[in-house]
Amino acid sequence: MWNGSVLPSYPKGQPNIKILRIQVPSGVTLPWHYHPVINAAVILQGTLELKLKDGTRKTYQQGDALIEVVNTIHEGKALGATDVDLIVFYAGEKDVPTTVLIDPQNNQ
Repeated sequence: MWNGSVLPSYPKGQPNIKILRIQVPSGVTLPWHYHPVINAAVILQGTLELKLKDGTRKTYQQGDALIEVVNTIHEGKALGATDVDLIVFYAGEKDVPTTVLIDPQNNQ
């Protein structure tokens, strides 16, 4: 994963694979969230900054691929004048969400 952690084992339940194209307008910061499933992305356009709650940051640009953090609270921001366009591949389990939003007041 981009923060140096080891990926978890694949779940034992019914696999659920999703591939999504996500667009983040320039200057927009996505809300704090986490992914309870393994996922990876390719940046098609723009510059995306990912930030953990501890302040750790990593920046990705057009053409970069990344393995996203799992069960780790983070946010993303579209840097620069260009919108971010990315393809995300989620390898999860049936009835498990790909993304969980966090209440910034109590981190839940």
